[in-house]
Amino acid sequence: MEKANSNLWYKENTFIVAIVVATTFLPSTNQFNILKMVIVFLLLLILNQGFMVNKIFVFWSFNILLATLAVILYERNIVANTIVHEGVRVIYYAMIVTLCMRLKLSLKNLYIICVFVVCIHFSIQMTQFLDLGVFNSFIEQYYLAGDANNLHYVQAINDSYSFRSGSIFINPNVYVCYPYLSTGVFLQYYKTKNKYTPLFMAVIAFCSIVLTGSRMGIITYACIILLFLLIEGKQQRGVTKFQIVILLLVVIAIINWNSLFPMISDMRAFELYDGTYEGSFSVKVQGVLSYLLLSNPLYWIVGSLGSSTTNFAIDMELGYIFAWFGCMGFYWYIKLLKTLYKWHCKDFEIISKVTLVSVVLTGLAASSVLNMSVFPYICVIALTRLYE
Repeated sequence: MEKANSNLWYKENTFIVAIVVATTFLPSTNQFNILKMVIVFLLLLILNQGFMVNKIFVFWSFNILLATLAVILYERNIVANTIVHEGVRVIYYAMIVTLCMRLKLSLKNLYIICVFVVCIHFSIQMTQFLDLGVFNSFIEQYYLAGDANNLHYVQAINDSYSFRSGSIFINPNVYVCYPYLSTGVFLQYYKTKNKYTPLFMAVIAFCSIVLTGSRMGIITYACIILLFLLIEGKQQRGVTKFQIVILLLVVIAIINWNSLFPMISDMRAFELYDGTYEGSFSVKVQGVLSYLLLSNPLYWIVGSLGSSTTNFAIDMELGYIFAWFGCMGFYWYIKLLKTLYKWHCKDFEIISKVTLVSVVLTGLAASSVLNMSVFPYICVIALTRLYE
């Protein structure tokens, strides 16, 4: 394991990581996106280690160019704002990846940062769930620009809807990635320190996922826990503390099932059948099928980014990768996933595998890599140079 060169260097990088995480709390508007880019650029200057362009983003940029040319060739027109937005995204992501790969952070400090992030968002969710309205006016003013009729926001404050809360991100499918990724850090820290507090935080993360109402969130969290149990089973013999805690929670749930079930049955997150067969998943499949039937076959190869005729409601990352960037898009997308996975896979296996599982499963239901609010948090967890 690497060790910090000096206390100053160590503190400096911890502070920078905290700033990067703090930018994820800023509203997702054009003005604040520019501010985020400026902050990351200044942090790169502070590190004073130069800037190296990753080949992934070179190919991604080339993919955008080919998709734009294909749309111009076939439709004689493009939606310029979409092209500019994707170009800005690539520049921002290239800076974020470069920055995080050069930052050094202790696992303990990453754990503390994740605790703060999850606790802040969970607190906001709970105030909405309990109808306290503590943060509602703040969210409406700064994150909704006065538009309190946003459907996702109405689901968090109006009893007429099945409760769903995405904290300050409004969209629960955006926020749900945060407790996923943080759970990987909690479980890694538990495995390293063998303390119960990280397990408590893993339970808080689960409760936060339930409050998002994300059905894929429940499935993903179950996969994360199963993955961790498999890793634990390979590395240790006998019963672990984590397995004891899981067993106790199951026993408590069984004993109190009659009182728990009415409450659980009303939570959208547990309506797995409706979500899989009759709900949002079918909409995603229909969107992809519609795109295949009505788009030019050239778009299947290079994408249709900037097209005004192929804007189908696909509503999942893997679908948008195909629609916007074609089959070419999966090349840089998979290369990016490999980078996120391999960075810690030897020393921090749990973080690497949980990150990969979270991003891939989210790609089937929502968006993480293509979300400019979530991606910096992914990079902080997956790409900073961690040491114990």
